[in-house]
Amino acid sequence: MSTPTWGLDPKARRISVYFEGSTTIYEGMPVCYNYDTTDNWLGVASIDFTSTASSITESGTTAEGAQNKGKFIRVERPVAGNLTHFAGVVAGADHAGETGPKALDIYIPNGAIVPVRCDVDTTTGITVLCIAEGEEELGCSSGAASSRPVAIAMETETGLDETADITLAKLDPNLFLYNSADGTALDLGLGYGHTDLYVTSAITTQFLPFQVRSQLTGTGAGGLIGAKYTTDMAGTACVGDVYGLWSQAACLTGGAISAAGKLVGMWAKTHTATDAGTQAGAIYGLQVSIYHGVACTGRTAFIYFDEGTAVAESVDYLFEAYDGSPSGSCAYTADTSGTNQSGAIKIRIKGGDHYLHTFDNVAGAT
Repeated sequence: MSTPTWGLDPKARRISVYFEGSTTIYEGMPVCYNYDTTDNWLGVASIDFTSTASSITESGTTAEGAQNKGKFIRVERPVAGNLTHFAGVVAGADHAGETGPKALDIYIPNGAIVPVRCDVDTTTGITVLCIAEGEEELGCSSGAASSRPVAIAMETETGLDETADITLAKLDPNLFLYNSADGTALDLGLGYGHTDLYVTSAITTQFLPFQVRSQLTGTGAGGLIGAKYTTDMAGTACVGDVYGLWSQAACLTGGAISAAGKLVGMWAKTHTATDAGTQAGAIYGLQVSIYHGVACTGRTAFIYFDEGTAVAESVDYLFEAYDGSPSGSCAYTADTSGTNQSGAIKIRIKGGDHYLHTFDNVAGAT
């Protein structure tokens, strides 16, 4: 028999599940699938349909790999590990006040507006509601690894803070983004706040947590951009710095680098394979462009070097050119003419070749 649509969101859908917990059941209580269970539907002996007809056995469990149906029928309270397996909320008050285990109905999280159990004050259409480890109601703890946002409040309630009761909410965990599978939400924060996205590893070889490769196999008539980051300042005068891209490499506690390694904030590598053929176009390791559409009363420069605050070490050089082979590197051109002159840096300005002269740091040199 179909459920009447009046008084209930017509999109709301109820399914029957088996609550395997022994705690009190509440209307609107959130539950999660027991995703790693090996118990069958009700945990009692049943026919093992994976067996052959000549050796049918009965068992209360079904091992991993044998498609145990208990994984989508058995539910429990939100606990560590199951927050990404949100099943829905208890539908109706038929079993309110009773204790499990018990078969009951739940509203699945399909975007419908349904009654939920909540213990925080809410504002309709704004408050994000979360499930959390060990909690029998929805709350607001987005951003913590032990919680996961699953709904948006659809009623304004001012008397729920720390007093759990029923309110309406749009149940849809797909409205939110997450950092990781443990339920940590991607929290953009308030004001200047942010949430770091961590990828950690204990490997002893080279660690590459993220890579994007763009490969053009046809004719590149329109060019190719591997990745583009755009930061648009569209508000009033900004009192802080505006960065198009901020790349940072840091040594933290216990993260020292040996003499065989380097700490590099950004590495721009331009590479042509040995079988790529002759390149007719220009090749640059790094291109820096500035486009001014209006007058600028502040200083402008193509490159700005900032030593920051020196705590234990100051910067030794403005820059350092590679001093190994190949010896014909364009970064350093042998030119021993002149007193104490060790060479010159070859540059090109307005189509002509020029040299920035360098001198050894010897006594009397300025």
